[in-house]
Amino acid sequence: MHLPFRRLLLIVAIVAFVAIAPVIVLYAIGYRPVTTTTPQPVGVAIVQTFPRKANVSINGTQYGATPRSIPNLLPGLVTIQVTKDGYQSWEKKLEIKPIQATDARAIKLIPNTPDQDIISADVSLYSASPDSSTIAIATSSNEIFLTDANGKFKTNRIAFKSTITSLLWSPDSVRLFVTTKKSGNAILHFSNQTIEKIPNALPADFQNAAWSASAANTLLASNEKHQLIQYDIEQQTSEVLVTDINNFTLLNGQIVVQKTDNTIILSDSTINVHNIATSFIASSSGDMAIMLDSGELQVLQKDGSILPIAKHALSASWSPDGIMLLVQTSQNELNIYNIGNSLTKNIPQRELHLLTRLSTPIKHAQWLPDNAHIVYETEGNIICSEIDPRDHAITNIITVTPQNNPNLFWTAKDGTSIVHIQKDKDTTNLVRTWLVTKEDR
Repeated sequence: MHLPFRRLLLIVAIVAFVAIAPVIVLYAIGYRPVTTTTPQPVGVAIVQTFPRKANVSINGTQYGATPRSIPNLLPGLVTIQVTKDGYQSWEKKLEIKPIQATDARAIKLIPNTPDQDIISADVSLYSASPDSSTIAIATSSNEIFLTDANGKFKTNRIAFKSTITSLLWSPDSVRLFVTTKKSGNAILHFSNQTIEKIPNALPADFQNAAWSASAANTLLASNEKHQLIQYDIEQQTSEVLVTDINNFTLLNGQIVVQKTDNTIILSDSTINVHNIATSFIASSSGDMAIMLDSGELQVLQKDGSILPIAKHALSASWSPDGIMLLVQTSQNELNIYNIGNSLTKNIPQRELHLLTRLSTPIKHAQWLPDNAHIVYETEGNIICSEIDPRDHAITNIITVTPQNNPNLFWTAKDGTSIVHIQKDKDTTNLVRTWLVTKEDR
């Protein structure tokens, strides 16, 4: 090849690169050509649903089934609609921002008419085991038995002489601490499809109890003498661990106590909160919410600092990932507090954000496993609500039940169903309500 020809090729290549490179760069960072001669920045919408394979449209244009990444969207407010046969539709107006992704990955669809299965009848109290394999059921005739989520019996029945008031599972899901109204308390041991009763587990004056995280045979309890007692179930022996306490809890396996002078002792740290702690709520991330007798809600953070959350709170619960607090500040209001998750951009950090305010009392509010939705009851309606405040927090009625159901909900780990007590005429049933249709189970 002659030298002049090689020079000509080099010049042509340089000119082509200079002409094409800006276009490639603009396209890569999110610009697209429109009817004008100037490229315009565009955005992308990322849409994911539970269950999957729902149809998604933006401003009336169909884009196929979820999960779906939809590029080349012009900036501005768009209407995203998600539909699926057998489910209530989902629709929101969200903003598409230039050269950014609009996140719509926490869409939960609720069936039009959720299916229900009766797990057991004549139920007064229930508790699901930590491994979610077993449900302990107490009946109105003061009997306890174990079943699975399908209502299949796992054990014989154990009778008590008075009303059963609480059920507390051990961390390994093989023991159950039972308290009664008049006949004391007992430990039930589950093995080989039978329950063995170990009576007189704790003295009658205990005030708070928790299973030890480090020893399967050990219960911790406080008493009227302001002592923290450790009870060995097998040996039937007890030991005073700490004196002069108001309350205690477990945080990541460690014992946290509040002394009678209101100081909180955590490992080697001592924190003064100036009021009596009525309850501790430990998170999976290592933070701990503290309800004070003044009504104030605070969070004791991992670094030992105190973070004020609300001046008055009725209840609080952590999201499963331990990042956000669901706070009920009155009978009619639910709030979300984002402790510090920068990835949750839609919910302001370090700010009590109003989720819903109703004209009727809200009961039994709690998280679903996806960290993005809650369920609660109001006037007999079981409601599912997302926590995303953009446009509005979408709510769906799951089912209608008679009012004054006495129990919280229990949610399957995969989020496909909830278990709750439902009164029907003269009987009280434990019911599983499905959050997906049969085709998606």
